[in-house]
Amino acid sequence: MRRASDGQTEGVGQRHRYPVESLRGDYFRAGAGLAMCALPLIFASPFGGVFLVFGGLATMFTVYGLRAWARQMTVVDVTETVVSAAGPRIISGQIASRVTLAWEEVRAIKLSYYSTKRNHTDGWMNLKLKGAGECLNVGSDIDGFSAIAAKAAAAAKANHVRLSESTVSNFAVLGITVGDTGRRETEE
Repeated sequence: MRRASDGQTEGVGQRHRYPVESLRGDYFRAGAGLAMCALPLIFASPFGGVFLVFGGLATMFTVYGLRAWARQMTVVDVTETVVSAAGPRIISGQIASRVTLAWEEVRAIKLSYYSTKRNHTDGWMNLKLKGAGECLNVGSDIDGFSAIAAKAAAAAKANHVRLSESTVSNFAVLGITVGDTGRRETEE
């Protein structure tokens, strides 16, 4: 498929990706952690405790780096009728997978905010959509996150999805008024 110059993808709607710039820190942390674990592994006995500890840490940093790569490869397509994500799934071991969810089938929406500072001035959001046996997660570092969140809010209203107070509050931070979607849920 050709990518049009206005951000539209022919036959798909809006196409969203995680920019490499937003993943550089993850790549750096994975590489630095792996490098720091590799040196002790070179000199450690393969059956010693040092090998087990640093081998486990090296594995953890490798998985962290692979997850960053998987996010970079992920493409989220949004149309008037569906939202889908395609890309590698590191945890499940699938090299390529696609999750597609029709907006009319969305039955649960959670917009979470994760702060990196005590004063809540820095952090990220995660949008989780569930329905029809599918679950789709989108992080706020993807390009066009606000547009995806706005479509999710519209789906919440159209489908009378119950939202937690924190989800409603997080939509408001994005400048999106959810309105009355049904009875509010308490936080999970």
